[in-house]
Amino acid sequence: MADPGDAPQLRLAELTRASSFIFRGTVQTAGASNVRGVQNAPHLLLVSVDEPLRNDPALGDPTGRIVTLATDAPQQLPPGTEAVFFTTGWIHAEEIAVREIGHLAPDATEVARVAVARLPDLHLLDRLAQARLVVLAEVQSTARLRRPRERRAPHWARAQLTVITSLKGRAREATLYFPTSDSHHWFRAKRPRRGQRRVFILHANDEQAGQWLHEEERGAVYTALDPADIQPEARLDHIRALLREARR
Repeated sequence: MADPGDAPQLRLAELTRASSFIFRGTVQTAGASNVRGVQNAPHLLLVSVDEPLRNDPALGDPTGRIVTLATDAPQQLPPGTEAVFFTTGWIHAEEIAVREIGHLAPDATEVARVAVARLPDLHLLDRLAQARLVVLAEVQSTARLRRPRERRAPHWARAQLTVITSLKGRAREATLYFPTSDSHHWFRAKRPRRGQRRVFILHANDEQAGQWLHEEERGAVYTALDPADIQPEARLDHIRALLREARR
């Protein structure tokens, strides 16, 4: 894999978003594995984690650990090489194995750190781009809907919103359907409450919601299933700035 050290910022953003584990590290051994069941092979490296930049909290603090890294370009990474590694998970057992999707020179640590810090905004930009309506609104009322309580169903409730300010699209009011189920399919979605004022990033015809909506509801009601879709009013100016950025 070619070193993307001279790649544009767009390439850095793509690498960052695609990676679940990003770290500054040093290659210790070529052609080796420390993971049980993974045989030594030319495309494998043992790499010490000198500084984690993005990692799954379930891994704990990986600083100082030796990980097995699978790479398409082991010839670019002889022992002693320091780099910022962009990787995805492969094996998480007593030891960790990851697959490299790219690497940068170690002097890019700070720009990688900044790119990681920007990930929540990049995700929010995606949600804003996909939204039909973005509004500052107050929740006037909520009510559970009577639906068959299937195991995977969202157990919809309805929130009636009065729009205070429209940021994308125009509306005076909106109907938001939100799940109340605690199943792993729905538990991350936020549950609005009467009297709340929030920035709502509202989606019509969301694929995840579609099979659980009646035909007449599709496109007529909104959902906000991602945790980023409901933001505190204090972030209003920040969201305005992101919308301006998205229009450039």
